[in-house]
Amino acid sequence: MNEPHVKLGTSGLTFVITHIDVDGALPVAIDERHTFRKATDHEAEEIQVRLDALSITGMPGKDGIRYRHIVKEVRQPNGGSSYQFENLPRDRWKYWVIAFEGINDAIQDLEHAAILLPVDLDFGMTFWFFSPRQQGDVAGFSSMPLHLVEKYLDPMESWQNARRVHASQIARIGEHYARIKALPEGASFVAHALKNFYAMRAIPSRSDIRVIGYFAIIESLVTHAPRSAETLDSINHQVVNKLILLGKRFERQIPFDQYFLDAPPEKLWQLLYSYRSAVAHGGTPDFRRKLLLLKSQEPVVQFLKEVIKELLIFGMKEYAFLADLKNC
Repeated sequence: MNEPHVKLGTSGLTFVITHIDVDGALPVAIDERHTFRKATDHEAEEIQVRLDALSITGMPGKDGIRYRHIVKEVRQPNGGSSYQFENLPRDRWKYWVIAFEGINDAIQDLEHAAILLPVDLDFGMTFWFFSPRQQGDVAGFSSMPLHLVEKYLDPMESWQNARRVHASQIARIGEHYARIKALPEGASFVAHALKNFYAMRAIPSRSDIRVIGYFAIIESLVTHAPRSAETLDSINHQVVNKLILLGKRFERQIPFDQYFLDAPPEKLWQLLYSYRSAVAHGGTPDFRRKLLLLKSQEPVVQFLKEVIKELLIFGMKEYAFLADLKNC
């Protein structure tokens, strides 16, 4: 919550809560007002104070993501595991921020752009300062959304090491942001799908509702409602065939074999849609037999998320083609 009677807007920074380590030249200019960079020691301490306040125990370092540690898994004789946390020197702490000058009116569009990266970046709390270039004391801050607090406190997150990201990937936030701002009225279906994709972050990743939501986004981008001569199976047919076609044109190929057992793409897309239909109609997904090739809910959710990223990136560049394809 912002502190009262504070005039904000001179400068600020938004904390990137995602646990990453960045290779390549820094800082990275996102646009003329926003810069991705490493947090200063003072900023990192301020961020950690706020993170500790979110902890159930209130004990610094006990809960949450290990921005100051290397995590080492130790195998036990009984087959279990324990985890050790090795302290990192300050210059290797993993607190990253997007610094900005003036008011931060672009932050939501930047978040929309950031979640399209292969490692989707979540933005946490934002801090404002009276002075330019984030100088002086913090004048106010906004708290993190509840779904990110839950993610931060998930024990699985505290046992993971940072994922490596190259600065060239970070630079793509600016490219995606520019395309979002340039979308014409005829591409409103792409902009709407992007907003829905952003909103999906608030749904727990282990929920089957994610599968329904992701398919709703896919359908909004590539399908038309069944016409008088078509049946409801038309949606299934459109999704399977159009996604196979579009997958060949994506910037980044999403390999099926990284998520599922070996099978032709058409078969896997049919099973994915069967999973969606089972959940939507109150059924129980059967991963032991009918959906065996999909393995489980987790790889399905991860695969669909990556496909939608590439579909949205394609749609922002080729919205006229996508609009024509919807009507086919």
